[in-house]
Amino acid sequence: MVIDKLMKPIKIIVMDNTQFRVILDNFCLRKKLKKDELVLVYNDDVVFLSATPGGIGMDTIGTNQMKVYPKTCYDSMMKEKEEKKLERLPAETEEVNEQKIRLQLRDKENKCFPVTISLSKKLEALIQFYKKQTGCSTNVNLSLDGEIMDSSMMINETDLEDEDMIDVVQA
Repeated sequence: MVIDKLMKPIKIIVMDNTQFRVILDNFCLRKKLKKDELVLVYNDDVVFLSATPGGIGMDTIGTNQMKVYPKTCYDSMMKEKEEKKLERLPAETEEVNEQKIRLQLRDKENKCFPVTISLSKKLEALIQFYKKQTGCSTNVNLSLDGEIMDSSMMINETDLEDEDMIDVVQA
């Protein structure tokens, strides 16, 4: 059975410029499986077989873990994941008529974090979004055109416009 063959991990040593096609070919050869029936996954994302470890930012020193799923199992997992996501959204679907704004949060390394948020939310929600995205535990402020913004203000009370860039600065 395919699942039994996939359960035992194997170690494949590759260069950072080796295409995943070669890696999956070797895996299938060792496990006696058909490549077209499998999906290769890294960090919960399907990997294009023409991509390389270096191209998707894998650590060049140490071990990177990838997963291989039968296509049918992977499709079923993704369907379940989407259904669970939709179950968690009832509060958000009530806000469909609410106006939203698209913003970009930019940190000190110039990394941008796009976000779409309701105009009725406080700026604090943007700070929480940034902290969740980055794992930041320190206090930060939002700055627009060099001026620190009051995080207790509602977004609709600010001068923010669609596609504005907001800087995230250390408090």
